[in-house]
This record gives sequence, C-alpha cells and structure tokens, in this order.
Amino acid sequence: MDEPTSTEYDSLLESNGSNVTKHDLTCHLPVAHPVIKAFIALLTIIIILLGVFGNVLVCLVVIRRPKMRTVINIFICNLAVSDLLYTLLGFPLTVTMAMSYVWVLPKIFCQISVELPALTIFVSSFTLTAIAADRFCLVVYPLVKPINKTRCYMTLAFIWISSIALTLPIPIHTDLIDFSFAYDRVVIICQEYWLNLQARTRYSIAMFMIQFWYPLILVTIAHTCISVKLSRNVRPGMRGRESEYRENRRRQRMNRMLSAVVVVFAVCWSPFNVFLLLNEVGVAIPCVWTLITQMIAGSNVIMNPILYAWLNDNFRKEFHRILPFLTCLEDLIPDAGKSTTGVVSGSNVNGNLKRRGQEMGTGGTYLQPTAAESTASTRATPVLNTRKLPVEDTKM
Repeated sequence: MDEPTSTEYDSLLESNGSNVTKHDLTCHLPVAHPVIKAFIALLTIIIILLGVFGNVLVCLVVIRRPKMRTVINIFICNLAVSDLLYTLLGFPLTVTMAMSYVWVLPKIFCQISVELPALTIFVSSFTLTAIAADRFCLVVYPLVKPINKTRCYMTLAFIWISSIALTLPIPIHTDLIDFSFAYDRVVIICQEYWLNLQARTRYSIAMFMIQFWYPLILVTIAHTCISVKLSRNVRPGMRGRESEYRENRRRQRMNRMLSAVVVVFAVCWSPFNVFLLLNEVGVAIPCVWTLITQMIAGSNVIMNPILYAWLNDNFRKEFHRILPFLTCLEDLIPDAGKSTTGVVSGSNVNGNLKRRGQEMGTGGTYLQPTAAESTASTRATPVLNTRKLPVEDTKM
C-alpha cells in the first residue's frame, strides 16, 4: 500500500480540521510484519489473562477476608481495580487501535480506548502517593492521627473524581476519522485531534507532570524518609532487643514491598510517557518502539500481584488459602507466619497489642508504642487509652 503524498496529507488535515501529523497517521496502521503482529497478539492475550487472574485474586482476598480490610489493603485493592479496568478494556482496545485499518466497534469504545489508559495511570499514581503519605505519617510522625477507613474511602472518591476530570479532555478531542480517500482501501481510525496544537502540547506536558513526575518525586521522598526512620528505629527498653529487631524487620519488609510496587510502576510506565511527551514536542518516535512501550506499560498489571505474593506474608497466605494447589506459595511462607505463638513484651499493654495482632493474623505494624510510652502506661493506663492506636489500619 502506497503512502499518500504531502499534498494529500495537507488535504487530509484541512478536510478534517485536525492537527494529525503523518507520523500520527502511519503509527495507527498495521504496517508491521505478520510475525511481529502475531507475537504482539500472543503477548496481549498473556498479559490480559495473567492481569485478570492476579488482580481478581487481590480483590477477592481483601473483600472476602475481614482481617485484610485495612486502610493500606483498601488502597491496594483500588490499585487492583484500576489495573482490571485497564486490562479488560484499555489495553486490548489500545492494541486493537494500533494494529487495525478499520475501527469496527461503536464510537463510544473509541473514546474509552483513549480515556481508560490515561484514567488508570492517574488513579494508580495518585493511589501510590496516598499510600506513601499514609505510611510517612505513621512512621515519621507517629503522633499524628492516622487515616481511618472513612477517610480512606473519601480519599479514593477524590482520586477517581479528580482523575476523571483531568482526563476528560482526551475523549472529548477523540473521534473516528475516515482516511479512506488517501489510500486504496477503507481506513477509519480512532484518532485524538485538537484544533489548537499548542493547547494539546500544553495539556500533555501538564498531565505528564501531574500524573507521573510530581507523584514520583513525592513518593520517592516519602519512602526514603521511611527507610531512614526505620533504619534508625532502635529503641532499647522493656521490649527487649530480639522483639524490637523482629518488629523493625517486619516494618522494613512492608516498606520494601511498597517501594517495589512504586519502582515497577515507574519502570513500566516511564518509556510510554516519555515517548508520548517527545511526540508532543515534535520528536518522531518509530511505531515499533511505541508498540513496545505499550506492551511494557501493559505488563505492569501483572506485576503487583506477584510482588504481593513474593514480599508480603499475609497476602501470600491468603493466596494459598484460595489456591491451595500452588505449593510454591506455601514454601515461601516463613515458619513464624505459620504459627500463632510469638514474643510477648514485658508491658501488659504491649502484650495485649501483640496478642491482638496475632489473633488478627497480621504480624507487626508500622505504629507501636515506644519504650517510654510503655513505661508510662504501667503507671497511668488511661493516658494510652485516650490515644487510640490504629492497630487494624496500620498493618497488612
């Protein structure tokens, strides 16, 4: 198939009143080798199946098990819901749009195909920022009142509403465009177009900063402060060195898991976002590279459940409870996680908190009373009772 001439492209742009470049047009046509297209199709199917399986499993664990309905796990469930939306609709529609000559689905799916990827990345980055802020307050400023479940749900509502509002211009400026006159066959493409090219560029740069760059900086700073705080969190006292060491290790494992989720998110989505930004400022990116970055971004939906099963004992145990035939999960569960016995500190208050955590099957939490608080509680218990320790909402 011959590409249209420059005059035909000018006529095409003028007739549609859009700022579509030659690069934009050819990147939406299936010009790749059949072997490459077959490989992309196979990879898409694998990502969809694994993404649906893993994220549905995460949602089931949080919904079915009351002890798993903590603030941080609710945030994690929100990440899974966002990934499910992208896996079921956004990702397959995006690949279809890139590999097909004719958009055969209704127009509404064309707008969904460009809205969902943008929406889900906003939701994911904002949710990761909220998790980092919650962990930061609990570790670095433990006396600050932590977020409860009501505020957690309010935060999630704000995340979704703000994400929809920020990404709404994308489907508004997207439509089905008929390019058949420029080719020797029917070519109808789902295309984002703006009458004002400068407005599109400013919007794209602003969205890149809001949904990716700024959250990444904030999350990096928060997790760095948490790591420094945990590394210095050695408090000799009535609790003893051994129990103190084990608790710090549990907190560090949780922080490593959350940090790993952020790192994987950044690695998977960085190439795609950078290529989009370069394209907006006039740097032509080869279509094959664009497709590769889309596949890398899509692989993020299968990474989070793997990280939870690998780095978090509670998720791993719940996964094994639902899927007992996966013996590899049982092998990864430490002996301490399989038993219900543990070290009880010298303070009665600490002992009650420890037993309560064991009955909930949660292990250590981010927020535990210091040695000074434990000593004070033996003299005046009401002082500690007036401060409600968020045991249920600070663990996983």
